[in-house]
Amino acid sequence: MPSHDEKNARQRITISRLLAACPGGAETLTPALPALHQLHQALPNARISLWTTTGAAPIAEELSWLHELLASPAAWTGTLLPLTAALEKRRFDAAIIFTAPHESPYATAYTCYLAGIPIRAGQSSEFGGSILSPWIHPTHTTTLQDHYQHLLQATLPILQSPISNHQSPIPND
Repeated sequence: MPSHDEKNARQRITISRLLAACPGGAETLTPALPALHQLHQALPNARISLWTTTGAAPIAEELSWLHELLASPAAWTGTLLPLTAALEKRRFDAAIIFTAPHESPYATAYTCYLAGIPIRAGQSSEFGGSILSPWIHPTHTTTLQDHYQHLLQATLPILQSPISNHQSPIPND
């Protein structure tokens, strides 16, 4: 009979429901499209939902592989509770947050945290505690596409590798 540790080691966390968040609107979403396509190719069995602004939604509708499009107003003031409940209901395994270098990922990451999403990857020059898990420190890039590529390359190993429940490298919140 397998021991408790052996049973836990076989229970793997796999990413089956992924939220890609692009809160900056069309000017942020358009350069993120190559990274989003690469994300889909790297996780072909994951159901990827995109959370973006209502203004950027028409761009996202062109992504035929996208499982779901969640669009909200650019100014999310007053929508935090319904938005958090909507994300929680979907039971995402992870979120990857695409923000421009001058934008903070922390409001989006905090909403994901409140919704119970355990992995919330984003990049920021400022450390914000465990709201981003993992927190990716940006490198100097010349284009927004390169900025997103850095986030994706730093995050994919975490999203692609099966993580044992009792040996997760992601800090528990």
